[in-house]
Amino acid sequence: MPSEMTSRPLAILLVEDHAATNQTLARLLTNIGHTVSPAQSGEAAAKLIETRRFDLVISDIGLPDTNGWELLKRLRAHQPDLRAIALTGYGYPNDMKRSNQAGYDMHFTKPPEWPAIKAGLASLFPPPTPAAGTAP
Repeated sequence: MPSEMTSRPLAILLVEDHAATNQTLARLLTNIGHTVSPAQSGEAAAKLIETRRFDLVISDIGLPDTNGWELLKRLRAHQPDLRAIALTGYGYPNDMKRSNQAGYDMHFTKPPEWPAIKAGLASLFPPPTPAAGTAP
């Protein structure tokens, strides 16, 4: 069943080292129809992307074994078309600029606002619009 906000259910790689944040966000994303593969380190995320394809990575920037900017380069070496959202405590303008330069499509600062995340998903994976003259 597709999410109420996106075109289809997504396969999401969630990279977050804080266990409670990882579990909560995974649950919220699963509840709206997405499949979530959680990872608590860059190394775990890199292993997951070697075994399956993802539509999106949502990644913290400050990870125990790397940073999210370097991790995205590594992930895109396996899957160049991977969409990416940074979800981090790094919220200064320079941090946002660096995320953009690294290839993140969006940058959210913690604590995240759930409506903003859902809107971001809909922006990256928009639902189809009904054709003119057809019922929604």
